[in-house]
Order: sequence, then structure tokens, then C-alpha cells
Amino acid sequence: MNKSMTATMLAGVLTASLAPCTWAQGSPSSVTLYGTLDIGLARTFTDKTTSVRGSKFPSNWGVRGSEDLGGGLKANFNLESSVLYVDTGAYSGNGGFARQAWVGLSGGFGELMLGRTTTPQARMMGQFDLNGISDVNPWKLLGVPANGSLGGARHSDQVQYATPRVGGLQGRIAYSFDETQKGTATARDPMLQLGLAYSAGAWNAGLVAMPKASAGKLDSVNSDIYQTGVVAGVKYNAGAFVVSTLFQRDEQKALGDSLSLSASMPLGALELGAQYVQVLKSTNAVYRDAKALELFANYSLSKRTRLYAIAAGANDDAKRAGNLLRKHSLSGGVLHRF
Repeated sequence: MNKSMTATMLAGVLTASLAPCTWAQGSPSSVTLYGTLDIGLARTFTDKTTSVRGSKFPSNWGVRGSEDLGGGLKANFNLESSVLYVDTGAYSGNGGFARQAWVGLSGGFGELMLGRTTTPQARMMGQFDLNGISDVNPWKLLGVPANGSLGGARHSDQVQYATPRVGGLQGRIAYSFDETQKGTATARDPMLQLGLAYSAGAWNAGLVAMPKASAGKLDSVNSDIYQTGVVAGVKYNAGAFVVSTLFQRDEQKALGDSLSLSASMPLGALELGAQYVQVLKSTNAVYRDAKALELFANYSLSKRTRLYAIAAGANDDAKRAGNLLRKHSLSGGVLHRF
């Protein structure tokens, strides 16, 4: 075999093996490498100085795939890991695949996932945050992020089932088992969440509930600390503008009830928006009347890359509630998805 032919073959092998994102393992199976990288300059509510970091979306990378088992049945998996900051390349404190690590089946019956994954709230309600769950958004500032106020955005030891979408409706139920010994200081009741989402034309709506018994430790579920958590949202996309509202009743009474109003407007590659969140009710005087506002701008350079700028502010009550160093935050950067 001559050198020219050998070089050609090697080039072909390398081109196939390094093709971006997807490798086919025979026609019925596929594996996809994906991720999000966010980097910029920020002076946030908790930064003493301006820092090089991302503020738009948590940087991460992962691998997901599926295998066609025939008859409409598929086997699916997802492994996803965090990158704490792109400026250092460090992993988050959890390490490993702490964002996602599950295997499941899907078909005409819906979808079943087993392992560590996002909750029904994270999968159904994150859409009502119009700025992609930024690190400085009002929800996180007040402790009630749209994608994870009910016990967090992810749970381990979880079994989650999603129904098929029928007439714009889809339901989800998730149960997270507690694997600690009952009666110990770390024991918690298993997490249970129920969700219902509706989509039709320009309208999207969602409702997620987590019973009180899923909120606290086994020896305190009947105390006055916890309550049944409820999150409900509505979004209308008119094309020329998008408006969204979200009501949250956190499972912790101290975080109480909150209401948000959001709006955004696309102007070609540019998007401008604003989001406002206010605590309506709380058993903790520190949280009462806490308010926060976010103004944002996104400019798409392509389908995968965008520039962003975020300015956010909090009132005195929100500053005390979040132990903030300042009442204002300003950040900007570039976000790339692969």
C-alpha cells in the first residue's frame, strides 16, 4: 500500500471519528456529545470585585443517546457534568455526572427515567424564566428559581414518568427514594412531585405540586416549617413579543409566596427583556416585601452562539434576605452551545 493511499485512509478515519457531536453505532443507535460554555465579565450581588466568569447559564457538558429496540420502543440514557467556571476549567463541587445520570425507556406509553435527573418542575417550569435561568436572575436571588424552588432542580434515586402528549397536555410524576436509615438525623421523606403542562399555539401553561410530606425531615413534616409547594405559570408568545407570569408557593414557609412578571421582544438578532419578582407572603420578616428586577439583552451571532448583557437590582429586603454585598449586579459575556 503506497503512502498516498495510507494517508487518504487515515484522513478518512480521523474525519469520521472527530465528526462533531454525534457518532452512529449502527443505524438504530446514536450517542451525542453536547454542552454549554459561558464566559464573560461580572460584578454580581456577591462579588467584591469584577471577575471573569459566566452569568447567563451554568456551563456543562454531557453525553446522551438512544437505541431503537423496535416496535416504537427506545432505550435512552443521559450523563451530564458541570463545569464550575470556564475561566479555570474546574468542575463543580459535586464532580462526576451530578447534573444527570439516568437510563430509561420511551415509546407509545410515554417515557420512564431511573437515576439522578431533573425534577418535573425543572423540566416544565424553567421555560417561564425568559432569560435562561441566569445566575443573577430575580428568582435565584430570592431563593425561588423557576426551575427548582421545590427542593432543588435535581434529585437522586429518582423514578420519573412522563405521559405521551395528548391534545397539548402532558403529565409528569417523579418519586425520589430515601436511602438513609429512618430515624437518623439525615433521614428525609421521599420526594414526590406531580406536574401538568399544556401547549397550544402561542400559549404555554404549567402546574407542578409537591406535597408537604415530601418537604422536610421525617420528624418534622407536621411542623409549621413546611407546606405543600405549588408552582404555576402561563406564557404567551405573540411572535413580536413574549410575556410570562409565574406564581410560586415554596415548600418552606419562610420563602413563602412569590409572583413574577416577564416580557421580552425580539428585534432581529437582538432580544430585549425584563423580569420582575416579588415575595408576596412569608413567615420570615426578612423575606417580606423582597423585590428584584432584571434587565437583559441577547444578541445571536448564530444558532449556537450569542452575546449577552444583564443588569439586575434588589431592594433592601432582598439584600438582607440573600446576605448580599450590594443591591446591583452587572454582567456580560458570550454563551456557546455545542
